[in-house]
Amino acid sequence: MKKSPFFVPTLFLICLLTNCLKSNGQTASEFNHRGVDLYNKRNLEEALIEFQKALYVDPTYIDAIGNVASVLNELGRPNEALKAAEKALVIQPYNADYLSQKAQALASLNNYNAALEALEQISESEISSDVLLLEGLYLSQLSKYREAISKLSQIDYREPDVIVGQAEMLKALSYAMLGELKPAMKSIEVSIALYPLNPKAYYIKAGIHERMGDMEAALTAAAKAAELNTKVSRGKIFIPLDKTKNE
Repeated sequence: MKKSPFFVPTLFLICLLTNCLKSNGQTASEFNHRGVDLYNKRNLEEALIEFQKALYVDPTYIDAIGNVASVLNELGRPNEALKAAEKALVIQPYNADYLSQKAQALASLNNYNAALEALEQISESEISSDVLLLEGLYLSQLSKYREAISKLSQIDYREPDVIVGQAEMLKALSYAMLGELKPAMKSIEVSIALYPLNPKAYYIKAGIHERMGDMEAALTAAAKAAELNTKVSRGKIFIPLDKTKNE
């Protein structure tokens, strides 16, 4: 069903009807800080309301705009996240965080080329391991496996284990798709050593073993993946928001 151009998200409409957006003398910064606290506790819907309160007080409060984009991406609302990220980029055109949020929204809409174009606008001095991880992911989605491996290999091994583990997992998948099974196995073993609770890594390991003709090892890895799937959330890596990026 086509949405009306005047469609307002249900949660936000309830806020308007109950006057929950009244500032009561609080500043945009205070609302944003409360939203960050809620986000870091994984209360995403409540965090979104606080960020919207901040924008009710100050529609140009850049941190809140960027945080809205981040939360909407996590809530699986990429069209809204894209609008929020583009609004933030009007104020700060080359901000790495907002370009990353734009890229994630575009990727969720299966527009990987546009997502990569957004990331390419980030200046070299601001390219982080998170950006390289996204670039590697989107390149692999476009079957550009060699380029994906090149990007992922630039990630510093001093980064948190979960980031390096994800990078090695994507490298393993890319190597496997290229038919290079030995480096694929090496990368997936590193990934599992660094991030042992990731069921996806064991599924990839099972696939590599199968292609190597070792069905017993493949079944063992698949069983481990199934076991972990019952214990571990399949959600995205959680990276806490910073309350005071631009203050």
